[in-house]
Amino acid sequence: MELKRGKMKEIGARFGITSQGVSQILSGRRPESTYAKAVKAAAYEAGGLINMAVSFETEKGGNVLMVCSWSDGAVQLIHSRATDTVYKYVCGEQVEAWQGLSIPEFIQKQKACERLAAINY
Repeated sequence: MELKRGKMKEIGARFGITSQGVSQILSGRRPESTYAKAVKAAAYEAGGLINMAVSFETEKGGNVLMVCSWSDGAVQLIHSRATDTVYKYVCGEQVEAWQGLSIPEFIQKQKACERLAAINY
């Protein structure tokens, strides 16, 4: 997760750690813990950015899939154009599916997945 240096200092002060400690948590160089997740949540809420990769894949029958991935694929949303279904995957397992989402609903699901990835992976 990317976060401005000034925000790292603010979060560090709030949690009693240095900005370097915040940086290490956000980059994954510190072990995962409830404490680290709380720091990541605060960083995300303070405007931290997590990258999303988007790709388009064509299945054998011609169906086009749009794949949105965060945290090296740990969290994915896959939209099937043929069925107008959106599938949510976490660590390779399908956990939810929705059909016929409007664009605002899809964006809401994207933001929820982004937050999940930012805090947990």
